[in-house]
Amino acid sequence: MTTASVARYSPRRWLDRRGIADAHPGWWLDATAGLAWVALVAWAVAEAAGPAHDISAMPGMPAVPPSAHHQHGAEAWGAHWVLMVVAMMWPLYAAPAAALRRTVFRRWQAPTIAMYLAILTVLWLVVGYLARGMYLLSAPIIPAWAWSAAWLVVAIAGLRSLWRARLLWTCQQVKTLAPCGRRALTGAATVAARAWPRCAALCGPVMVAMAAGHPLPLMVGASAAVWWEQRHPRAWRDPTPTVVLAVTLFATVSLSLIKEGPSWLM
Repeated sequence: MTTASVARYSPRRWLDRRGIADAHPGWWLDATAGLAWVALVAWAVAEAAGPAHDISAMPGMPAVPPSAHHQHGAEAWGAHWVLMVVAMMWPLYAAPAAALRRTVFRRWQAPTIAMYLAILTVLWLVVGYLARGMYLLSAPIIPAWAWSAAWLVVAIAGLRSLWRARLLWTCQQVKTLAPCGRRALTGAATVAARAWPRCAALCGPVMVAMAAGHPLPLMVGASAAVWWEQRHPRAWRDPTPTVVLAVTLFATVSLSLIKEGPSWLM
């Protein structure tokens, strides 16, 4: 096959002919988030089916030190948290990603948006591990359902604040970047680092509520609330996110107490 044939059938040309390469970044983010949701549902189904057998406890198998179990648990929890960030948070970044796309040359659009998303995801991962550490320290006295419920109450209270409307509008604004090269990538990283505190103020409480666990009702309810609010930025004037989070709070506590049974009273 000649060089011209290879260029003719390159993936970029295939995408260009179908208008996919120039599609709005929100399409790609929503598709990636959808795949993450599929993985989260599969993970939840696997956990509901029962814990896997520990082969190290079988006769004749070498014992695995506790530190190895803890490390594996931390890595698995981090992977689940990243999936949750992709599923819940990435659809919220469609507008900033589109703004970044308009400021750089076509060749640098994908790397610039990828850098922007990578910085935001890493920052959420750091917050996830910090929140997880705080929960593990308080776990002997605070059950998981109480931790999640307390942070959902904080999230509901934050919905009624007057400054939230300003954050909802300003978190979508992106400054013009360099059109190409390393300056475009560093500019995207800077934009992400500066925008993330507003993201943490808006969505931080619902994310920290899931540091104790990732039940599907909690993830779905929290996602519905933040997605609605992002698309209808009316803050305290819109009761929909408050109602959704209140229902999520009730469902989370009720399902947890039903699962634990009478033992939660002790």
